[in-house]
Amino acid sequence: MRWRSSLTALLAVAVVSCSRPTIGNGVYYGYESIANLSPEDPDAYWYRENELTVNNGMVRIEGHPRTSINGEVFASASDGGFPVFEGSIEQAAGRTMVSLRKVSCDYCGDSVDDPLPSKKRREYVVFFEPDGAFELDRVTYRLQPNARLHWVPRHAPVDSEQ
Repeated sequence: MRWRSSLTALLAVAVVSCSRPTIGNGVYYGYESIANLSPEDPDAYWYRENELTVNNGMVRIEGHPRTSINGEVFASASDGGFPVFEGSIEQAAGRTMVSLRKVSCDYCGDSVDDPLPSKKRREYVVFFEPDGAFELDRVTYRLQPNARLHWVPRHAPVDSEQ
């Protein structure tokens, strides 16, 4: 009887040890630095606020160009481009992989050798961090947006005299 409980405990440890982190359903935020597109303002920080959406193993990344100037975040109407990638999450050889292809890119210019939607798929190894964040193609994604870099749309003031 004693060997059965020892075997059960050993199997439980083995199962827990073999489990790999995964990317669950949800929207994750990542911030990717891009070149400064404001030569008149060298202190402007340009980046893409990437929204990575996972739904049952399918992935969609939408890139939104932003700039931060003196702590205030602005959305770009066209500069910086708006790439969109789609793909899937796969487990391979004990690693989490994401396979992506670019499906559109407003204001990015046309690629002659690989028109959109792209036929080229690129695979990336996902690196997990202890706090639950993960890195994909040198961008760290989290469930919560970065308060200093997240763009919040401004709403027109409500006219109270109506």
